[in-house]
Amino acid sequence: MTYLRLDVECRAERRKGGKLGGYAALFGPTADLGHNGNERLAASAFDAALKHSDVRALWEHDPRWLLGRESAGTLRLSVDSTGLEWEAEPADTSYSRDLLTLVDRGDITGASFAFLPGQSEWDSSAQTRTHVSVSRLLDVSAVAFPAYAEATTEARSELRPANGRAQLLRARARVRLEGVRAS
Repeated sequence: MTYLRLDVECRAERRKGGKLGGYAALFGPTADLGHNGNERLAASAFDAALKHSDVRALWEHDPRWLLGRESAGTLRLSVDSTGLEWEAEPADTSYSRDLLTLVDRGDITGASFAFLPGQSEWDSSAQTRTHVSVSRLLDVSAVAFPAYAEATTEARSELRPANGRAQLLRARARVRLEGVRAS
């Protein structure tokens, strides 16, 4: 019986110009707004606002640093039991590359959202406003200082084999294995 031992090295590298995403808002956690009290979001908060929206993804809520837009198909928003999830495909601009570098390094990890409030409930004992609805969602943003500490921004680049080397090694291994089986 012949045994074949293959030493194969596979590597993956981050593709340049990837996606950004995360959760811009979360249901459950409370944000401390300082002298304005606390704020929470009900699971229904974005139901109406997302039906007729053209939200932008920005860096630090600055319209000069546009990362994506719903109507252009470069920003996707969805709501699940955790909160408002976002994913943007930024253009190949200098500020997008800068932001991706800061996110990759872990310098920028937070997210935020800008909105016009709709219905809310006030709990005076906890000094907390719960937003039951948002009348208009303006933007989601990658930020350095999020109001909701649990809101996230992360790089969502796809991984690919480094220089096609892993694919080449697998193909060579198949040829060698077929040669061993034939003998």
